Amino acid sequence: MKPTNGKGTGARKFVPMRLSLLLRTTFLLLVIGSTVVHAEDSTVASASIPRQFVSIAAVPAPVRLNSRTIVTFRASVLKATPAFRATATVQRIDALLDEAQSDSVGIEWVDGGAILVIDQRQAVLITTQDVDPDLDGDFRTVALKARSVLQTIVSEERERRSLPHLLRAIGMMLAATALFAVLFLIVRWLRRVLTTRLTGSVTRRVDENRTIREILGDANFLRIALSRIINLTSWGIVAVAAYSWLTFSLRQFPFTRAWGEGMSSSILGLLDWILEGVLEAVPGLTIVLVIFLLARLVVKLVIGILHRVEHGSLTLTFIDPDTVRPTRRIITVVIWLFAFAFAFPYIPGSDSEAFRGVSVLAGLMLSLGASNTIGQALSGFILMYTRTIRVGEYVTIGASSGTVTRIGFFSTRLRTAYMEEVALPNTTVVGSTVVNHTRLSERSIAYSTSVTIGYDTPWRLVHDMLLEAARRTSLIASDPAPYVTQTSLQDFYVEYRLTVLLSDPTQRRQTISDLHGAIQDVFNENGVQIMSPHYVGDPNQDKIVDPTQANPPLRRPQ
Repeated sequence: MKPTNGKGTGARKFVPMRLSLLLRTTFLLLVIGSTVVHAEDSTVASASIPRQFVSIAAVPAPVRLNSRTIVTFRASVLKATPAFRATATVQRIDALLDEAQSDSVGIEWVDGGAILVIDQRQAVLITTQDVDPDLDGDFRTVALKARSVLQTIVSEERERRSLPHLLRAIGMMLAATALFAVLFLIVRWLRRVLTTRLTGSVTRRVDENRTIREILGDANFLRIALSRIINLTSWGIVAVAAYSWLTFSLRQFPFTRAWGEGMSSSILGLLDWILEGVLEAVPGLTIVLVIFLLARLVVKLVIGILHRVEHGSLTLTFIDPDTVRPTRRIITVVIWLFAFAFAFPYIPGSDSEAFRGVSVLAGLMLSLGASNTIGQALSGFILMYTRTIRVGEYVTIGASSGTVTRIGFFSTRLRTAYMEEVALPNTTVVGSTVVNHTRLSERSIAYSTSVTIGYDTPWRLVHDMLLEAARRTSLIASDPAPYVTQTSLQDFYVEYRLTVLLSDPTQRRQTISDLHGAIQDVFNENGVQIMSPHYVGDPNQDKIVDPTQANPPLRRPQ
């Protein structure tokens, strides 16, 4: 076998493929051409395309040239697939564009299809089977559109080969670039001037007007907001101008005109879609606004009534003043939930699959994560409506003692005597034993302290000493008077408990400290040790009180 060079091998592969493509295309057009009677654009020929040569194919193929789609082939002709037909058609159009003497593009109608001609030479065969009525529409409309696109391609091809057209396009692009540069400089200058003058003027107005300053607060926030608005507006103008410049420049050159037209149509389509969506949403948004205003009016009315009940100017038998706040919250939430339920169908996009998907996801997240939260909220309602504790009362909940400062939906807050804030979950409060120290007295706190004294100290003397210590302590109420009880008789000592009423709950810590100091002073003055005796053996002397000393006089400081 003779050796061959690289070119010989490539030629053997390329020539048969090229020759086969040309022969099949020529044969196809000759068969079609033999059945066609040339006519004007509006005349339908009496010949026809043999239907035995046409069959529907599975894979359609578009005929694209210079970034433009002329038509999409969906049928096989003479066993030529849509892809083969599309390739052959593009090659034939390229050849006709090189040989054509004029730019005229015509259309010849035949029974079963249409033929597009360039300079009276057949270029594109479109059969009725190539058009899907559901996707493409009417066959005649598709053929006329294909002719229009082909005419545009022919015209652009002439422009591409014309030096005057190319120079004119370059000049228009340079003019547009210069105009864009001037506009950019003007916008930049205006942004700087407006930022300086407008923000300065607004700042002076706010500083000079006390009413505006009280409403708006710090002028620095307003200055920053205005500056950002000006910047966003200026950059928006520059972005629109840049998009317009790019679109205009691309449309000046034949080989990029399709891209420019695509950009123009896309932005116009987007604006049309936005405008159409806004117009369609106006009636629904109007109904949503009316529902919102009605709900707000009802909420304000209910809040006004409950506010009067809370302050005692209005009495309602079914609402206690202590439960006004939780009732107001519940009614507000219920009203807004009903308003949202009524307004939901009128919200734009509420019937879309995306909106429904988000709603389902939000509902699933709430159902999975809100079980503990709902339990806390229900416990909060229980505390509010059972009125176990109230704001301002001094309570002991488990190991925490303090003044109730807030009863919320999810937690209860206490302020301890040591200026600490304790937050207790409402479920903990409901499940714990609550000791209320101020419920029985509106303006005071009951407090008790205990001492353990041996049996050799007369109990009457201990009572007198504890009461004397209470009398010496300020901020302890005299009505009801303090009292002492013997709460336990232990093996080695007696437990005495002094109960007093603190007249000022806010001074609880200091008052208790003063009371303990007074107890120590009185016991020291009377020679009694505050110590719980314990023994490891029998004492040398019986721990009893001499009957003659059963009621000794109380010693007071001289």
